[in-house]
Amino acid sequence: MARLLQFMHRRSLSVSIVALLLSLPALGFVPEFAQRLQWFGSAFLIQASMAVVVALFVCIVALTNLLGDVRRGYSPALCSLAAVLLFLAIAPAVLVGVQVLRHAGGFR
Repeated sequence: MARLLQFMHRRSLSVSIVALLLSLPALGFVPEFAQRLQWFGSAFLIQASMAVVVALFVCIVALTNLLGDVRRGYSPALCSLAAVLLFLAIAPAVLVGVQVLRHAGGFR
């Protein structure tokens, strides 16, 4: 674990790109969510939930790394770019997460 933290030190842009790439599979659950939920049932809901949890976990790690790098004097331009990429990484996870919560909680 220490080696991973050492690797991420002052590499917020790289970590944000990895977070963006790992959040892309969550976008696959967005189209026709309700229809696919009817066809595949709870298995689809569990897969979507796992995609959301993984994407949010990676985004939280990337955000924590970015905040640490900002305190350590990382380049402001690179911090801004990393923040934009991190926002783009969080958006699909939130979008799918809202759908999962809406259907799992019975809210319509």
